[in-house]
Amino acid sequence: MTLSNTDRVRIELEHRIASGDLPPGSAIDESLLCTFFRVSRTPVREALLQLAATGQVRIAPRAGIFVTQHTIEELEEMLETLALLEGACTQLAAYRISNAQIRELERLQKRGAKALQEKSLADYATYNAELHALIHSIAGNTFMVQQIEHLRRLTNPYRHRHLDQENRMEQSWHEHQALTQALAQRDGPSAMQAAASHVLSGAESLRRVAQAHPEKWEFDKRERYSWLNAQLNPLAGFYMRH
Repeated sequence: MTLSNTDRVRIELEHRIASGDLPPGSAIDESLLCTFFRVSRTPVREALLQLAATGQVRIAPRAGIFVTQHTIEELEEMLETLALLEGACTQLAAYRISNAQIRELERLQKRGAKALQEKSLADYATYNAELHALIHSIAGNTFMVQQIEHLRRLTNPYRHRHLDQENRMEQSWHEHQALTQALAQRDGPSAMQAAASHVLSGAESLRRVAQAHPEKWEFDKRERYSWLNAQLNPLAGFYMRH
């Protein structure tokens, strides 16, 4: 199925916001987006309105459009909700998982251990996303997964920034190990507890990092269009950094 221009713009912006390429607080330049996507202003504006409706951007009258920047209190509420949903989803997965899917989870855990050993944040983030996506797929509840994915999109830019703090990456892998073992044993209540505790542990770590290292809450907005400039003008990224 061919995507409309509006959907194409929205999906790409969602990805860039969740990955941190468009960091929280960044002003969004409609003209630059039109140039990058080679579309008129109409699909860009429609995409931005859709993102505003889901809380990913905010539209400030006479000021502009910005990637939403959340407070630690807002993030804690989102993560509490995410913990409940992830717990329920993982419990369903425990009752529905196959032997082949257990082996796939164990294979992913080995990949995560390798990323941890090499201290590769990028590889760990990829492994983390694939592990959770597999669990969501096993659960087989599309509506629940949609709510989880939305909350993950809103919180990802913040959660990824503290993986290198407080040994969070190592702690996260061990939490995944407990979760994987509960799934392998098809122990629904233990799987639910492990998944919820994993999210809440990350929320607590996030709060400690925000309090101890407030600079971690500051995003470099000068680089907000580096992904665009790399294709629109090879020299632009150089000038933005100098």
